[in-house]
Amino acid sequence: MHEIRVLLMASQCERIVSLHEVFETASEYILLLEMAEGGELQRVLDEEDCIPEAKVKLLMRQILEGIAFLHDCNIAHLDIKPQNILLVKQYPDVDIKLCDFGISRFIAEGSELREIVGTPDYVAPEILQYEPIGLATDMWSVGVLAFVLLTGYSPFGGNTKQETFLNITNGKLEFNDEMFDGISESAIDFIKKLLVKNAEHRMSYKQSLQHEWLQNIVSLPTKEFSISVASEEYDSDKENK
Repeated sequence: MHEIRVLLMASQCERIVSLHEVFETASEYILLLEMAEGGELQRVLDEEDCIPEAKVKLLMRQILEGIAFLHDCNIAHLDIKPQNILLVKQYPDVDIKLCDFGISRFIAEGSELREIVGTPDYVAPEILQYEPIGLATDMWSVGVLAFVLLTGYSPFGGNTKQETFLNITNGKLEFNDEMFDGISESAIDFIKKLLVKNAEHRMSYKQSLQHEWLQNIVSLPTKEFSISVASEEYDSDKENK
């Protein structure tokens, strides 16, 4: 029922998959969603290893537009990853929709939410440390996603799940010269300002959309999408605190 409510709320957001109909059986609800011809973004990674930076910029901006709607409604997705991003058409077209809101949560003002949720490679340190989670938890996953799309590798991936979790909680982040050969400094800066252990010091979706890396992007040939982004400065001195 929670996912249905989120999808109904997001019916006017072009970056979130549309809900067409709901069927109820004795044991479950069946959701009929809009068709996404291109399938999951993960499938592109499986076939291409990594995606050209120009296309990643297009993808990240659209993903942030979807997150913007959710966060303005105080909803944290909590499972941002390539499997939950759908391509409307076949790649190399990169018009996307966010999907799978099964573990999303409403973040009530003044309340504290602690849960172990998410996908190992994309999970934020506050989740692993059972600290309060919030909208900034999604922004960590956005940083991981940008790293993965640009390189084809997880920034914190270990040989075991436990090693991956340890790398995340330690904030162990490296930008291998060979792996990032040909990738712009502004892309690296974008990732660095999201993969900040202290959730309060991560870029918000507004700051991310204003980041240098996501400016001057060639528009996709799709219906116009507009979003109001208030001015909000990012304090880089806080980044590593």
